[in-house]
Amino acid sequence: MNTNGERYVVRVEDAISPALAGHEGHAYLSPPQSREQALALVALLAGDSAGRPPEGERWTLAIAGGRRRIALLRADAARPDAPRS
Repeated sequence: MNTNGERYVVRVEDAISPALAGHEGHAYLSPPQSREQALALVALLAGDSAGRPPEGERWTLAIAGGRRRIALLRADAARPDAPRS
Protein backbone atom coordinates (compact mmCIF):
# COMPACT_ATOMS: atom_id res chain seq x y z
CA MET A 1 0.00 0.00 0.00
CA ASN A 2 1.43 3.33 -1.07
CA THR A 3 0.61 6.12 1.37
CA ASN A 4 2.77 8.74 -0.39
CA GLY A 5 4.50 9.68 2.85
CA GLU A 6 1.26 10.25 4.75
CA ARG A 7 1.65 10.27 8.52
CA TYR A 8 -0.74 8.63 10.97
CA VAL A 9 -1.47 8.83 14.67
CA VAL A 10 -3.00 6.26 16.99
CA ARG A 11 -5.54 7.50 19.53
CA VAL A 12 -6.19 5.23 22.51
CA GLU A 13 -8.80 5.77 25.21
CA ASP A 14 -9.12 3.38 28.16
CA ALA A 15 -12.42 3.76 30.02
CA ILE A 16 -12.19 1.97 33.37
CA SER A 17 -14.60 1.63 36.27
CA PRO A 18 -13.47 4.11 38.96
CA ALA A 19 -14.74 1.72 41.64
CA LEU A 20 -12.21 -0.88 40.49
CA ALA A 21 -9.23 1.23 39.53
CA GLY A 22 -9.61 4.45 41.49
CA HIS A 23 -9.59 6.47 38.24
CA GLU A 24 -11.67 6.66 35.07
CA GLY A 25 -8.93 5.67 32.65
CA HIS A 26 -6.39 7.33 30.41
CA ALA A 27 -6.05 8.64 26.86
CA TYR A 28 -3.03 8.77 24.57
CA LEU A 29 -2.31 10.22 21.13
CA SER A 30 0.82 8.86 19.48
CA PRO A 31 3.28 11.04 17.61
CA PRO A 32 2.86 11.10 13.81
CA GLN A 33 4.42 8.06 12.14
CA SER A 34 4.23 5.95 9.00
CA ARG A 35 1.10 3.83 8.50
CA GLU A 36 3.17 0.67 8.95
CA GLN A 37 4.51 1.88 12.32
CA ALA A 38 1.05 3.03 13.43
CA LEU A 39 -0.46 -0.37 12.57
CA ALA A 40 2.30 -2.10 14.55
CA LEU A 41 1.34 0.05 17.55
CA VAL A 42 -2.33 -0.84 17.03
CA ALA A 43 -1.43 -4.53 17.00
CA LEU A 44 0.48 -4.17 20.26
CA LEU A 45 -2.35 -2.24 21.93
CA ALA A 46 -4.89 -4.79 20.67
CA GLY A 47 -2.89 -7.60 22.26
CA ASP A 48 -1.34 -9.24 19.20
CA SER A 49 2.34 -9.70 19.99
CA ALA A 50 2.92 -11.06 16.45
CA GLY A 51 2.28 -7.55 15.10
CA ARG A 52 -0.83 -8.29 13.03
CA PRO A 53 -3.37 -5.51 13.60
CA PRO A 54 -7.06 -6.32 13.32
CA GLU A 55 -8.95 -5.21 10.19
CA GLY A 56 -10.33 -1.67 10.01
CA GLU A 57 -9.37 1.71 11.43
CA ARG A 58 -11.35 1.75 14.71
CA TRP A 59 -11.52 -0.91 17.39
CA THR A 60 -13.16 -1.44 20.78
CA LEU A 61 -11.71 -4.09 23.07
CA ALA A 62 -12.64 -5.40 26.49
CA ILE A 63 -9.99 -4.75 29.15
CA ALA A 64 -10.03 -5.47 32.87
CA GLY A 65 -12.66 -3.22 34.42
CA GLY A 66 -13.68 -1.45 31.21
CA ARG A 67 -12.93 -1.02 27.53
CA ARG A 68 -10.20 0.26 25.23
CA ARG A 69 -11.00 2.25 22.10
CA ILE A 70 -8.29 2.53 19.44
CA ALA A 71 -8.44 4.67 16.32
CA LEU A 72 -5.99 4.99 13.42
CA LEU A 73 -6.16 8.54 12.06
CA ARG A 74 -4.32 10.53 9.45
CA ALA A 75 -2.11 12.95 11.35
CA ASP A 76 -3.55 15.96 9.54
CA ALA A 77 -7.09 14.92 10.61
CA ALA A 78 -6.29 14.32 14.30
CA ARG A 79 -7.56 16.85 16.81
CA PRO A 80 -4.64 18.95 18.08
CA ASP A 81 -6.26 19.15 21.51
CA ALA A 82 -6.45 15.35 21.90
CA PRO A 83 -4.77 14.21 25.11
CA ARG A 84 -1.18 13.00 25.22
CA SER A 85 0.11 11.20 28.26
